[in-house]
Amino acid sequence: MSPKPIPPPEGFKPALKQGRAWCPVCGEETRFRYDGRLDCARCSQCGISERDFYVRQYNRLWADGDLDRFTRSVRSAKTAKIKKGG
Repeated sequence: MSPKPIPPPEGFKPALKQGRAWCPVCGEETRFRYDGRLDCARCSQCGISERDFYVRQYNRLWADGDLDRFTRSVRSAKTAKIKKGG
């Protein structure tokens, strides 16, 4: 059973260009890290992917190219990356 998603506060705008987005599991804006093994961005606290429905919904990642731009921002951000293979 999955936890109930926590929506962002009204008027929330994610800092997608800085690799930060609302995490519906953590219930706060968190830094996402790039996972090279799975080729996706994941919450640095709980590990949820940017491909999750609620991550996309709450951070408005539906328009063409938005998800790819966010993933590129996370990948190029000066944050620790998740190592391939473990």
